[in-house]
Amino acid sequence: MLIHCFKILGEKNEIYIEDNIILYIRETLKWIDTYNDEKLLQLNKGINYYGITYLDAKGIIHLKKILLGWKKLFQKAPSYFRLTGLFCFNINKREKIPYLKQELLSQLDSLINLCETAIKQNKIIYHGGI
Repeated sequence: MLIHCFKILGEKNEIYIEDNIILYIRETLKWIDTYNDEKLLQLNKGINYYGITYLDAKGIIHLKKILLGWKKLFQKAPSYFRLTGLFCFNINKREKIPYLKQELLSQLDSLINLCETAIKQNKIIYHGGI
């Protein structure tokens, strides 16, 4: 399983979000101002899928708001559901990825909590792509 790593820059505690979740919400992540460098000099939009991304306070606040929106939406889902994934050439259709609602919400909550901590401590969030 592919994952994305999020952490407060300089700290060891890491949050992992499944790649399929990132892929599902990725269009909304493009609304966030991010940086490609730790010194926050090279402004970008969205997270780097294959590389490193840094989020400052403004980006973290925006990320948190987007995640809260997705959380509210997924709270309406049944306890077991499927997300539509990428196109699979071997089956000639888009994959359907099964999820337990509580597992998906737990991943979102972990990242929301990380955002809250980073905001309180005025820290930068590091994202490592797949």
